[in-house]
Amino acid sequence: MKKIISFAIGCIFSNLIYAGNSQDNAQVNAQFIDLSVTGLHYQSGQITGFTDNTNPLLLRTDSNVIFSIGVLKFESITATNKMRLLDLAGPVSTNNIALINTSNLLISIDEDLDLTNGIQISKEMHTLFNDINVDLNDEHFSDIINGQLKKVNRLLLSKQNNIQSLIDIYYPAFECETNQSNNKQKLESTGEKSESKSGSKIGQTAQLKTLHHRVSGQIEILNDCTLRITDFTYDGKGPDTFFYVARDGDYKNGSQVGDQLKRGQSYKNNTLLIKIDQLDDFNSISVWCEDFSVNFGDGFFKD
Repeated sequence: MKKIISFAIGCIFSNLIYAGNSQDNAQVNAQFIDLSVTGLHYQSGQITGFTDNTNPLLLRTDSNVIFSIGVLKFESITATNKMRLLDLAGPVSTNNIALINTSNLLISIDEDLDLTNGIQISKEMHTLFNDINVDLNDEHFSDIINGQLKKVNRLLLSKQNNIQSLIDIYYPAFECETNQSNNKQKLESTGEKSESKSGSKIGQTAQLKTLHHRVSGQIEILNDCTLRITDFTYDGKGPDTFFYVARDGDYKNGSQVGDQLKRGQSYKNNTLLIKIDQLDDFNSISVWCEDFSVNFGDGFFKD
């Protein structure tokens, strides 16, 4: 009798384990492709949690995902494997009030007010925004938000500065996609063919090989104009250091892309966006010291 009971229990547990490990086709691992964000609450069907900058979000594709800070909810969006943070505010336009208020809020409540390492939202902000009643399109949005932020000795930053930050950080990718779409329509209307081969590189990745100063990370080609660096690590101790692109690792004859990496500032698992001009011109990228022509770490894309 004991053997029969043990066998039955074993079968039940085996079925439970199998059911737990079976793949759910309605789920997807998602991430933000424009800027990393930590501490943003999300709900997708029965799945809830908080975003972080190291692990993808597990979302359901059969229901929209809603992001929130406290009771302040952002635009409901479709769950896909690649999402943009600014999709939370609807159409991308500098005339979109919800977009301006969203960017102004997220930048202003970032814990260290430094977008180069993404946005970190503290538990304090969730608690603070549990007692608020405001819509992203509300004409009094700034006054209402500031009324709450004053309780923790903070205020919204300059809206104009934040709009410029929005353009600097997010818009290269959007601008590029708009230009690509316009160029495609122009070529289709004239019957011309594009000679660029860069489209075939979109989505490719390169892993940075560590050579000096703890450089590591992954580079992804987002589109014809934008590189996305994830999990970027660098100790910040090199002089005059930049990202350089080149053919076949010839960085002495390569080109600088993006801004100078701040001397003395260390990077650890950061996410960066870099605007580029032409994908056809290179197949390798380096964290390069201009002063001494030293390669701190580089990676290669497929030709």
